[in-house]
Amino acid sequence: MEISDVTTKLATWSLSRILEQQSYISQNIANANVNGYKAVRADFSDALNKLQSIQQNHNLLSQQLQSGELSPAMTYRAEGLLNDAVQLDKEVAELVKNSKQYNGIVELLNRNFGLMKMAVSNRR
Repeated sequence: MEISDVTTKLATWSLSRILEQQSYISQNIANANVNGYKAVRADFSDALNKLQSIQQNHNLLSQQLQSGELSPAMTYRAEGLLNDAVQLDKEVAELVKNSKQYNGIVELLNRNFGLMKMAVSNRR
């Protein structure tokens, strides 16, 4: 069964990006004590800019979410100019922020699926 709802596709895409970011934050935390390790971040600015430019065209948005065109190759960038070392407080704060975003999107999906279920059950 394929879900063609743009909201659901966009939420699913967002969850995937959050999970990717969580992975890199976890990697930073795991390597915090490794000499020479530099903190990395995922950079989704190109994908977000593309999303903003096509947000009014639901068909194009749905098509690009489906095709994976909005999932560009990961861009790494070292944090900081003077000190590239991992700052655990910063990483944990990012981890918490991403967790809250993830939970918010999951709640949105649950509500959306609840509305879909209600609409289907009322048709019977």
